[in-house]
Amino acid sequence: MMQRTTLNSGVSTSTNLNLVCQRQKHAFHILDASPYPFLVSFFLLFLLIPTTLYMHALELPFGLPRADLIHVSFFGLYLTSMS
Repeated sequence: MMQRTTLNSGVSTSTNLNLVCQRQKHAFHILDASPYPFLVSFFLLFLLIPTTLYMHALELPFGLPRADLIHVSFFGLYLTSMS
């Protein structure tokens, strides 16, 4: 059998546990979804593409400059890591 112990406030610990379980659907702390893994993978992809094309001496489609895309990717990674 479960033994009830009382705290200083006079409320039993099993009652406190029941109150906590009523507020939550589970007994574990689950974090909210974060956009940062998606942003980091997005910026890494856009860093990988122009860098790979640069190493193979190819140009980006539509006449986009490689250096600008590399700089934007580094800046995005920097902002994501700072936040």
